Amino acid sequence: MNLRWFTKILSCAIPGVGLGIFLLGEWGISARAPDWVRTVGMEIQAAGRDAGTQWMVVACLVSYFGTFLFLERRLFQPQKNPKNAKGETAPPTSGFWLPSSIAAFLAFFRGNISNPNFWLVGLVGIVLLRYAFAYETAARSLQPLVLLAGIVFGKGIALWGAWQPSLQAENSGLKLGKGSNAEYPTINSQPSSINKARAILYILVFLLACASQWQPEYGMDFQYRGQRRWTSAWDNPNLYGLLMGGGAILAVGLFVQSLKSKSQSPRNAERGVRSAEWWRWVKTILFLTAAGMCGFGWVKSYSRGAWVGTACGLGWLLWKWISRTHLTPALSPRPTGGEGEALSCHSCVSWLKTNWLPLAVLLASVLVLSFWQFRHTENPLARRVFSIGNPNDFSWRNRVSTWAGAVTMMEDRPWVGHGWGKSEAVFGEKYKPVRLEDAAAIQMNDYLMLGISCGVPALLCLFAYLWLVLMRSAEWGVRSGEKCDSVGLQPSDLSLQPSVVAGAGATVLLVGFWFDGGLFKLPTAAVFWVLIELASGRSRSDETQTSPVLAGPVRDSSRRLLPLTTWQICLRWLAGMLAALAIAQTVLHLGTPRLAISERNLSIARQFLVPPKAKTDFEFLAAEPIWPAKKLGTLLEHVELANYNRELVNWKLADDVYRRFVLSPQIDSALDGDMNWRRPLWESFYPRIRKESSLEAVAEIIVRHLRERVRIVETPGSPETIAEIWQRGVASERGLEVIYVAALRSAGVPARLSPFRKTEFWNGVEWKLAPRPVDVSTGSK
Repeated sequence: MNLRWFTKILSCAIPGVGLGIFLLGEWGISARAPDWVRTVGMEIQAAGRDAGTQWMVVACLVSYFGTFLFLERRLFQPQKNPKNAKGETAPPTSGFWLPSSIAAFLAFFRGNISNPNFWLVGLVGIVLLRYAFAYETAARSLQPLVLLAGIVFGKGIALWGAWQPSLQAENSGLKLGKGSNAEYPTINSQPSSINKARAILYILVFLLACASQWQPEYGMDFQYRGQRRWTSAWDNPNLYGLLMGGGAILAVGLFVQSLKSKSQSPRNAERGVRSAEWWRWVKTILFLTAAGMCGFGWVKSYSRGAWVGTACGLGWLLWKWISRTHLTPALSPRPTGGEGEALSCHSCVSWLKTNWLPLAVLLASVLVLSFWQFRHTENPLARRVFSIGNPNDFSWRNRVSTWAGAVTMMEDRPWVGHGWGKSEAVFGEKYKPVRLEDAAAIQMNDYLMLGISCGVPALLCLFAYLWLVLMRSAEWGVRSGEKCDSVGLQPSDLSLQPSVVAGAGATVLLVGFWFDGGLFKLPTAAVFWVLIELASGRSRSDETQTSPVLAGPVRDSSRRLLPLTTWQICLRWLAGMLAALAIAQTVLHLGTPRLAISERNLSIARQFLVPPKAKTDFEFLAAEPIWPAKKLGTLLEHVELANYNRELVNWKLADDVYRRFVLSPQIDSALDGDMNWRRPLWESFYPRIRKESSLEAVAEIIVRHLRERVRIVETPGSPETIAEIWQRGVASERGLEVIYVAALRSAGVPARLSPFRKTEFWNGVEWKLAPRPVDVSTGSK
């Protein structure tokens, strides 16, 4: 007994060490690691980046990939040659208008289109072709290497989890047992693979829970409004947040699984009820502790992409739990003893399935109301949550602009892409929007990165693979036409299985890869491919489907019209009232700014729309005699944006100077126009000066960029307002001075026109002539 347990622990140490190495791979080459670890890590990284050795690493990974695919096919999908009526092997036939080779290819395609590995092989093939045709450039990037390493590692871990040493080859396949079902492994025919799959999830949760609380004091420091963002060993709060969110979802899934496994383990009858209950409580405490540790780190990462991904993973887990638990009454209409818990669970799930629409409306209404109520809160956590709707947040706005540029890149070269290692340079040269300061945001979306590097076919192969894996991860019912007693299923066997828990963890990373990247980062890539392979482990056989015997009663019962209870009626009324209130709040905040300025509209804005800290600025600006026929939204935009920019800049201004020469949009009555110039100028100039603290340096940067964007043209048709000048990029000398003042004010620098119609700025002590714009083409001022 002791030797057997020692062998199991030693066997589990292999994937545990592998996961630990991949998770700590980036830490091994950082200054935090010990000298000998950093030396080894740097040597490995140098070998991966060296064009003379990288191809050997890639070839090794490809050979492993092919080997794992072969072993997996032998284990899960033994070949079956079609035979005719005489028992002879029937060769593939083709129609009279198609050659036999084409017909064979079409037959192969039809037979494998629903196989996830078919699309994974296509993805790897396209990646390798694009890698080989531009090797000198591709070798400078580690992206294809990390992608292949993650795929191979995931395949290897999943194959280890499903392998049974007792299997013996027979004919074309592997005989797994006796009887009619010997050729195909099912849920109950592979107890060791299920245990190993759980062991991998246990190891992963343990590693992530330990890493969640490891926060070194040195390294790059990330801040959000004075709050430190946790990074652990990865020097990236977004990757840390994704891993912590995935760890928390895995721990929650395993916790739910432990609650449902009381009647599932055949050892309960042998070791006694007391021992089983003790072990169940231990697992519950451990999983809740791990979920709490990972959840706390997930919150401290302040990563919105990780928060959204975790919410999607939790929704996936809940959906799969509900869609499986409703089969319980069909299997056991009269549960007793340990099965009484299944009936209680079914009652809860039935209530959720009946009231899902009012609950969804209620949740959406609460979120909308919370956003309008707390969008100006000073609490860092709440402000971060609701900043997703903040139009002044450059983080998500830059991502959206980058996504648009990446889509344009894919439209220009949809089939072969731009090549590995070229995406950022090409985007910065030809596709980067003018207002973006750099092209680094192109690396924040891994799906678009794959599309612009290898082309749309590679992206389609990836999506097809992920779709087949995740959609099949829930197919852990019994075979079509069989009764549950024939395979020994119990009601709790249809609860959360390791494949579903792994699928929920993979969903967290899948969503996070869209916002924050990670598919080409070693720690997240390794975890993702391990989870996605575990999610597909139950569906290797095409015959594992939910039985019509089980699904039929569920469909019939779902169509029954039952009278609404008092609680259901109250819930619907509450959802309707909150929805109406949320719609009214949205109309108030989005519709009122479109109205013209009047005393009544100013009163509404003063009461509902203006943040408390900006009310003094609002009263000052509303008293200016410059607003007839102007929109209320223009006034609110100047107040909110100028106040928001005042909090961001690195210098302080007196209230009088700030209101008269920064907040006020009045510069030249002939060129002010509708005064809707602040936002476009701020979005273009603030990112370039946000790290500066000297007003002189800020003025130099602004005038340089302004002269690159706007040229002087003295024609009768020159633009007449500040907004038109900025949009068309041409101005008269008078117009250039006016937009110069507007640009300085948009960035928080006090500015005005001198009596000689030249731009002046306040340097903190006195008014000073602003740096003169230099003509880029001639070099003259």
